[in-house]
Amino acid sequence: MSAARRWEATTATVALAAALLIAAIIAVASEADGLVAALRTHGVLMARDTVIDAMVRTLPSGLPAGTVAVLDPGLPSPSLLAPEVAPTWTSQVTTRLQQQRPDLSIASRDHLEAILREQRFANSAYAASDGKIRVGRLLTATMLLLTEVEEFRFVGPVVRITMKAQLLDVETGSVIWSHSRAGGIFPPWPRPAGFILAALIVSGGGCTAFKQVRARTTRRAVSSWAAIRQQIDSLAGAATSVRNRYLRENLADVAHRQESAWRELDGALDLLRRSPPPLRAARATESVRDLASTIRALHAACEDPLTNRDAGLALAHELRAGVGAVRMIASRISPLRENQ
Repeated sequence: MSAARRWEATTATVALAAALLIAAIIAVASEADGLVAALRTHGVLMARDTVIDAMVRTLPSGLPAGTVAVLDPGLPSPSLLAPEVAPTWTSQVTTRLQQQRPDLSIASRDHLEAILREQRFANSAYAASDGKIRVGRLLTATMLLLTEVEEFRFVGPVVRITMKAQLLDVETGSVIWSHSRAGGIFPPWPRPAGFILAALIVSGGGCTAFKQVRARTTRRAVSSWAAIRQQIDSLAGAATSVRNRYLRENLADVAHRQESAWRELDGALDLLRRSPPPLRAARATESVRDLASTIRALHAACEDPLTNRDAGLALAHELRAGVGAVRMIASRISPLRENQ
């Protein structure tokens, strides 16, 4: 073969290798985008739980007897707020209050929304102090828990948060308690993030189909776990709503049984809610699918329109049965996570 032909063959081989490398980099970049989005969602939800837990823990003991109404938070512009925060903030504050402060009675969320509709309050109409006090009186609440989120978003690897909260006396309008937080939270991802980074680096360097598939399955595992977290949040809201419905129907004993069952179930779910995603997707897929199915079934049971004693007791029994199912699934997932 002449020198000219050898040069042409070499040039063609290099061009083909370069094209394959560019295609591999593009494929890896698209997978990386999905992984980053899923990790960001998971990180925001964990940061939200951390902030709300800390806020509720600082509430003083010995608060006056009465009912606390939790109003929707004041929110900043969308550029300063992660999209996962607003839809779940109020329900999570309510859930944490019920978990950590059983001495407080929490006003029904359904009742609040009905009053806002009936009185035709716009979002800005009860943003002023007098509007908030008026809402509290219509709810027959004695205290209002108000939160204002000024910033809640990722800035680099950190979730940056600025927020404040107040507990107001509805009768006098005075501030009973206040709390503020400003700073950053590093999501607890060291092992999952290291695994993902290694998978992406190897995938980009080796350009093999196996390594690209591994990065893809890792992304799917993180995305599935983020969806599980959101389903758990939704279930908490549904359980609170149905319990309030039974209270309005003067079936307090049934509502109390439901609350007792939910507290036990929520404790089991909390272990999963705070955990990083299991990344050994091939072995964890079935367990994660079972968990999602269990949560969906419990959510559907909470949305049953029947409100009578038999239906309420059946729901309490189903919630309590869900405790065993969730714990069994968690026991299958934990070893997979520990070996990551």
